[in-house]
Amino acid sequence: GGMEVVVTNVHWSYDKKQQCQNAVETLAHLRQVEDLFDRGTAHVITGDFNTYNDWGSPVEALLMGEMTLESVCGKDLQSRNRSPRIRRGG
Repeated sequence: GGMEVVVTNVHWSYDKKQQCQNAVETLAHLRQVEDLFDRGTAHVITGDFNTYNDWGSPVEALLMGEMTLESVCGKDLQSRNRSPRIRRGG
């Protein structure tokens, strides 16, 4: 038997603030995918993240597996009343 691998490809906006929403949507997708596969299934995320050296919050959220309200993106999304599935850190 071989190893099962899930591959997700993304293309985030070039707009820094839109990337916050892209991160939330990517995290939601990953949660859905997790529910479909066994624990321990390898997951590769690739694509065009359009990252900026001075704007790491969206990628940080992806690496942490969550976006908190205290993050730069969390504060921005909350101020625009767009905060689905963001949790308070702690």
